[in-house]
This record gives sequence, C-alpha cells and structure tokens, in this order.
Amino acid sequence: MKVREGKIPEGKGIFIYILSSAWAGSMASLADYLKENGFTWAAPKMQDGSLAFNSGNQQALLEELAPELKRVGVDLVGWGYVYGETNLYRTLNKWCDKEIAITTQMIAKYKPTAWIVNAEAAYKDNSGASESAKKYMDGLLNEMAVTNDAIPDIPIGFSSYKFPNSHNLPWTEFLSRSDFAAPQVYWWERNLPENSVEELDKSIFQYKQKGAQNLPFVPAGTFRNDSGTWWATVQQMELFNQACLDYEEVVAMNYWDLRFMLQRDELESALNNFDWPVDEEPIEPPIEPPVGECDCDAIMAKLDEIKALIIGSVEPPTEPPTEPPTGPPVEPPVEPPTYSYPHLRFLQNARDFIPMFRLYSVTNDDGVVKYKADKIDGKISQGDIVKLIAVNDGAWIRADGNEIKEDIRLAANMEYKELNEAKADGRLMYIEATINDKLRKGVTYYDANRNSWKDIETKELWTP
Repeated sequence: MKVREGKIPEGKGIFIYILSSAWAGSMASLADYLKENGFTWAAPKMQDGSLAFNSGNQQALLEELAPELKRVGVDLVGWGYVYGETNLYRTLNKWCDKEIAITTQMIAKYKPTAWIVNAEAAYKDNSGASESAKKYMDGLLNEMAVTNDAIPDIPIGFSSYKFPNSHNLPWTEFLSRSDFAAPQVYWWERNLPENSVEELDKSIFQYKQKGAQNLPFVPAGTFRNDSGTWWATVQQMELFNQACLDYEEVVAMNYWDLRFMLQRDELESALNNFDWPVDEEPIEPPIEPPVGECDCDAIMAKLDEIKALIIGSVEPPTEPPTEPPTGPPVEPPVEPPTYSYPHLRFLQNARDFIPMFRLYSVTNDDGVVKYKADKIDGKISQGDIVKLIAVNDGAWIRADGNEIKEDIRLAANMEYKELNEAKADGRLMYIEATINDKLRKGVTYYDANRNSWKDIETKELWTP
C-alpha cells in the first residue's frame, strides 16, 4: 500500500465550472483573488465522463491555475461528473474503465489534494447503477492505493442531490467508499432566511441515513438557480455559513459557483467577508533527547568522519610513523574490494557491528512525511523492549522503552524530529539500539538512485 497523500478540504472553498466563463483575467490573478478573500481551496471541473473536461479551453487553464494556487497556498480540489455503465451503450463500451482512466489521469496530472465524484441523473432510477457505482469506486480506489505509483492516493468525496430520500441513486455504494460527503445544498426557489439552514439540516440527516454517518461533511451552498430566475439572499448565505461552522461534522463548505458569485456584488461580498477559522499548523519546538541518552555532537562528529571516508573526500587517518619492526618482512595490504555503489567504498576499520533497523517513510495525520524505524534480519522479537536513537545531521528519532508488537514495528510514543532534509546521496544515519538491555550500534545510508535508506553490510560498517 502507498502512503496516503492530500487531505480532506478544510475551510471556505468555491466550485468553478468553466474557468474562462468565470474569470477574465490570468490564472495568477484568480489565485491571488482567492487567497486575498480567505478561500482555502478551489474546485474546478476536470472531468466529464470518459473525457477530460475542456469547455472554454479548461485543460490549458488548469495547467496555469494549478501552480498558481500552490504558489499562494490555496488547495486545488478536482471534481468530475460520472455517468457509469447505466445504459447498454456505456456498458458494452466499459464506461467505468474509461472514467477511471480519466479520473486517475487528472489526479496524476494536476495533483489535487482531494477529488470529488459527482454522480446525478445518469445514475438515477437505473437497475445497473449499484454495480456500476461499486465498479467505478473500487477501481478508482485500487488504482490510487495499490496499482499505479504515478497516481497520488488522495481523499475521495461524493457529491450529489441534497436530499437522498428523494432520488433513487446507489447512495450507500458511493458513500461507503468515500472519505467525505459533499451534498449540494441548493435551496432554490425558497425565500425565507432560515430556509438555507433547514435544507442543510435535512440534507445532513438524510446523508447519514444513507451511509455517511461517520464521514466528515463538505456541503455546497448556492447563489442562484440554473436559469437565473431565482437568487439567494445575503441573509440566507450568512445563516448557512454560520450553520456550517456550528456543525461539528462539517469541516469545510463551498458554493456553486464562482461565475454566479461574481455576477452579484452583494453575494460576492457576503462570501468574501465570511471567515472560516482554520487552525494553523502548530510549530512545535524541537524535542531534545534526554541528557545522557544521546550525545548528538559527538555522534555528528563521528558521522562527519564516516561521511568523509565513504564519499572519499579525505583519506582515512593514518597512524603516526613508528620504528620499523625487526623480523620477517610484512606482507603488503590487500586492496579492499570494490562496492556496487560508486559513492561507497570499503572501510578498512570495519567492525562486526550489525545494522539493526531500516527506516521507512510514513505520513502522520498532519500530512507530514517522516521516517520510522523497523527491524531487519529477525533481530527483534515480539515482546522485546527497545530503546532507539537515530541521528542524521541533527535530525533524530527516539523510542524509549517501547514494546515490540506483533508486526515487529516499534510501538507508539516514538518521538520524531523531521528527517525529510536527511535525504542526500551517500548520507549516513547512525543508529543505536538497546534491545532487552543489550546495546547494539549500526549505520545505514541513503541511496538516491533507489530513493531509500539502505543497510550497510557488516564488512562495511565503521565503529563510531
């Protein structure tokens, strides 16, 4: 399984149907506008069934918009409308496979932080809809999580009609495979201020009945109906926005869509002036290992010596000259064997210390990629108590007295200082492990060609 990437939308967002119809300026100016007005994410349409959505030259504009949103710190969320194998023609032409291919193509190309699946009329009142929904969702999730390394494994949301009880769709099949629910709470043709909140309440209640009871919600409000004969009021929007904030399970909200918002100054101001408080990522001070457990300065000095030996920038220190001994002539030293990686060479002062751990990347709940330690060569058994220190140019991880569980991975409560910057070809990680009160030491190095940490064989270990 791949490491999960992206995140469920947070805060205030906006749907964008056709970019060229909604915004006349550059994509850079659009990104600046969204950032200046407090939007934390934007969701332009990327897919229409088996095709990449390209009305108004959408794909070229998406290529411009994606890096601009990243520049200003606004998340890009993709969405696509799907039809499924809901008639004979689409079934014979394996429409779900075609739609999965386009969805994953868009995700791989634009790297959105999340994706919204939009299924409506084509799936309604259709005998094949249930199997089609399962085929599409299962195929998409498998492509992201397992099959294709080029496709980020990101959260998937499901968006459709506001009231599930009024529409015969395969709700459970979609929602049970989704990471968040994104109902379209469009209170069209309703004019009382409280109508927007009434429909939000009813929508969330019915979505929970259909399988979203444990999902976070990202509801969408509305500016106008499709024909433009009805418009929402500022008071309806204000009540809807506040209700979204008040719901514990609502983690974000947005509106349909940017083009309509910009047609009415009062509605534009109502949304732009609404602030959704988003928790900033706390900056935690570095956690220092307890005094006496890790002399990092001393270890770093040793690592510098090791690095110099391996990279070959300096020669190994030589012993001071001594008087030549009397007796038989001394045989000349045997040249060390060459190593398969050009940036490593044999260390003449190797010892029989063995590397105990390898490192592998994990993504924490905050989305930050860090590294964890794992056993190698069966040297750790279930129930062993392990204390671990790993140091690399000031970055480190430490596990203090954790019991190894059945999967032979270090238990919880491991402390981290980020090791992202530790990746450099040939860079070393010094590892010191106390296993059931027995101290072992080892060194591992980073191989840029394979993008991973590798254990140094016994004969090539240098004794710190």
